[in-house]
Amino acid sequence: MSIELGRNGVRVLTLVLATTCWLPGAADGQESQLPADVIVNGGGSAVLTASPPEGGAARRYPIQFTVVAGFDGDAPHGYLTFTFGQAFARDWGAVPPNDLVIVSGKVSEITEDADGFVHLTGTLTETDFTSGQGVVFLIDDLFDVKFGGTLPPNEFVLQWCLLPEFPIQVTNGILTVNAPGSLGRAALPGGSTAASQFAADPGGTCSRRGHN
Repeated sequence: MSIELGRNGVRVLTLVLATTCWLPGAADGQESQLPADVIVNGGGSAVLTASPPEGGAARRYPIQFTVVAGFDGDAPHGYLTFTFGQAFARDWGAVPPNDLVIVSGKVSEITEDADGFVHLTGTLTETDFTSGQGVVFLIDDLFDVKFGGTLPPNEFVLQWCLLPEFPIQVTNGILTVNAPGSLGRAALPGGSTAASQFAADPGGTCSRRGHN
């Protein structure tokens, strides 16, 4: 096979490289981990509104997030990630002065309470980063994310690690929520679920500056 030099040759080479990068994933049989019956799916840019720990007027912190959760058969699972920039990290980071806070976790329970709120609960990892130092704080703890109920369709509430409930409004992205009942699934309150564990001990093993 001959390849002409010049612009056409560059275009052909670029196409071949792009194809080569894409094909191995399909050839290796990689499959998406999206749940079969999706309850919550969203992501994009959002604003978290909260007063700083020392009090005062509420501040609006820009964040990025992704969340997806649902059921495979009777098994709930899902994933979430939140990236908080310097403004939030400086106010709420565990070891100041932080420049970046990232929390990511796996959903282990999907429940619907009596008020119609859908809860995603499970365990997340919080990573706090400071410029010039690297990672300065790392901890695993329980989380609860609340959707639906009386909340507007573009809002939800996040809580973890002895922090208050943080209301979050999606500003440029997507958020879809289907109550478990809409898929013929009963609500799963109480018992020994992660939701009841979080309600009983929202701090878990967490220890934070000014919040323990």
